Amino acid sequence: MTLSPPAWTQDMDSKYSSDWRGCLFYELSLSTETMPPPLKKKVVVPSSTPLHSYIVDCSVPAGDGIMNTADFKRYVEQNFKVNGKRHNLENVKVGMNDAHIMSIESTVPISKKYVKFLTQKYLSKHSMRDWVRVLSTGHNSNSYILKYYQIINDDGDGDSD
Repeated sequence: MTLSPPAWTQDMDSKYSSDWRGCLFYELSLSTETMPPPLKKKVVVPSSTPLHSYIVDCSVPAGDGIMNTADFKRYVEQNFKVNGKRHNLENVKVGMNDAHIMSIESTVPISKKYVKFLTQKYLSKHSMRDWVRVLSTGHNSNSYILKYYQIINDDGDGDSD
């Protein structure tokens, strides 16, 4: 025995239907012609020459012995994400130019802000964020420099007679 919808629902508008209990449901009639095509994920194709080259100058805190540049390089290599994945450094080269200057070269697009973010994350992890800041050397330049905050102490030690 099959149950059919009640007779009072058969004369209703076609966009309404009922199940065998008599409850009304609105049928969504989505045609595939009006729907947009599904979004495709962008695939980043690496180029043969480096697209971006960034420099982080750590000479001020490293010269004072506060920062270890080898540890900083290792941190950037371990936490750098390319296409949302860590340890995906086949298109990114992280190296040290001098003892205290780190360079990052990439054949895929990476943002300058991400390099600054990783540097600030390292500084906060090692509790240096309160004393050291990351400054850009220019608006269009692709380099950062680490400097100390300028702290002015007004102790009032001066003798005024």
